[in-house]
Amino acid sequence: MAPLIDSLTAKNLPNNDMRQLAEEIGLDAVKVLLDRCRGMSFYVPLKMPPAFCREYLKAHYNPDTNNVMPMARDLGITVRQVYRLLRHTPGGRGA
Repeated sequence: MAPLIDSLTAKNLPNNDMRQLAEEIGLDAVKVLLDRCRGMSFYVPLKMPPAFCREYLKAHYNPDTNNVMPMARDLGITVRQVYRLLRHTPGGRGA
């Protein structure tokens, strides 16, 4: 690791995003990112891709308990979107 990066502390990280990231994943992990990924931009999406949502629903939906609301909350989508995804899931247990 570059000596400059190695000497960073949480207080002197370049911006608030890096400081928040250090709180979440640790200062050492942020230093590795800064050392190996300098100049790169990262975007963390709010929602998961539809293909992942379908697989998650297929694996975790339980028609006996109708656990649609907590699943919608976990996936960051509406209950209606959950039902739509269930309906379009091959082999799904659609509602």
